[in-house]
Amino acid sequence: MRPAADTYSIDMHLRGVEIKKRRIILKSDKKNEDRVIPIAPLDRLIRKANADRVSESAAKELGMILEELGKEIAMRANDLAKHANRTTIKDTDIKLAYKQWADRK
Repeated sequence: MRPAADTYSIDMHLRGVEIKKRRIILKSDKKNEDRVIPIAPLDRLIRKANADRVSESAAKELGMILEELGKEIAMRANDLAKHANRTTIKDTDIKLAYKQWADRK
């Protein structure tokens, strides 16, 4: 996790004058620290489902749901790999874990 404020150094070119190592301080949003999936790909995913407009809160909500689902499938896949005496999760573990999750209904 990042501290409350991070400092980044950047080079800027402004009207032909180079300004080196100007400091910008970015304050992190507590809610964003735990996010794994960025908002932009989620927005694109919703738009691929023929949505004309997507609110930021809708993209965030989809991200939270997909992350929760992804964690659940990953935990099942990890259990399957351990059952097979492996430490590496393979694509077949993910596929089987997803199938088990989908069939639970």
